[in-house]
Amino acid sequence: MISAGRLFLVAVVALLAARLLGEPILHSTYLGGSGADSVDAVAVDPRNGDIIVAGHTFSTTLPHTAGGAQPQSGGGVDGFVMRFDARLGTLLQATYLGGSGGEEVLGLAIKATTGDVYVAGFTTSKDFPGTASGVQPSASKTSTPAVP
Repeated sequence: MISAGRLFLVAVVALLAARLLGEPILHSTYLGGSGADSVDAVAVDPRNGDIIVAGHTFSTTLPHTAGGAQPQSGGGVDGFVMRFDARLGTLLQATYLGGSGGEEVLGLAIKATTGDVYVAGFTTSKDFPGTASGVQPSASKTSTPAVP
């Protein structure tokens, strides 16, 4: 959408009929906050049909829910993960995912037996929220060249 000469990116998620032929969009929703937002991955929880989306945001006002793993932006551009009901009518859970640098979630997968969400992407943050039990619990690079 363009407003007063500025470009605003607002993420969208839509469910279309399987045939994609002459049938309307079954369900859709805008998704975003005060900054540019992008959905980069989507998956369906096979246990209940919930829709899980992930991506990146420049928003500090992204829709969120109580009890999220990271309820506030870490700064700059952050990754995010959101769980909607199958009709995209209810936001069930949402969380930021990032540190003080930049993050982007580019892929996700759902564990069929538990509904656990696995995400993959990148970070430029030294303070990305990691866990001590990870194979590499902290960043090892001191700098990343802009051009290889």
